Amino acid sequence: MKNKMSEILFGKGKGFNGLIALIVVGLFVLGCNCNKLTNQGQDNPPPTNPSNTTNPTNTGTPSQKQTGQVPKNSTGETPSEADMTALVQDTLQEFTDAVDAADFTNFRESVSRPFKQQFSADQFKSSFQGFIDKKAAVVPILRSTGSMTPSYSPAFSAGREKGYKVLTANGKYSTSPLPTNFDLKYVLEGKEWKLIEIKLRIQN
Repeated sequence: MKNKMSEILFGKGKGFNGLIALIVVGLFVLGCNCNKLTNQGQDNPPPTNPSNTTNPTNTGTPSQKQTGQVPKNSTGETPSEADMTALVQDTLQEFTDAVDAADFTNFRESVSRPFKQQFSADQFKSSFQGFIDKKAAVVPILRSTGSMTPSYSPAFSAGREKGYKVLTANGKYSTSPLPTNFDLKYVLEGKEWKLIEIKLRIQN
């Protein structure tokens, strides 16, 4: 079953990856393909109107935070490993909350402006419906990452793509019964790293 995956491609474009979703136990990818990320020398993508937020119902076990702090005053440099791990953990726990509540409103509010402009909360939910359908198995696995330290491969790093400061973190949590693999990209908005692409794989 691990090796059986169906792929749905929702579009291509300049900039970051298009939207791809694979059925659960496979690869889930959600990335911004916004043409707005093409202006050289700009670190802040254009603003968008915020949407209303709701509080998801969390039925999972609360996570334990690592010692690092989510970077809130970044200059675009590569963060420390502890701070990078805190940022990844924050992303995965917010994602888990969304899956658990079957509501991606709050998760959408946490992502980058162009990502938010491209996808509504319902589109996020639709893309990850496979996780929601299997949440009884998926949520405990993802929730357990909150008390773990991931391994990174290759090393996380900050650089420039399309003229924007981008932070890339690829790695794995040794969750049970299957490991959780992640590929995440963040873009610098002001002095905060905001999610621009997410890939999650719960498989060997």
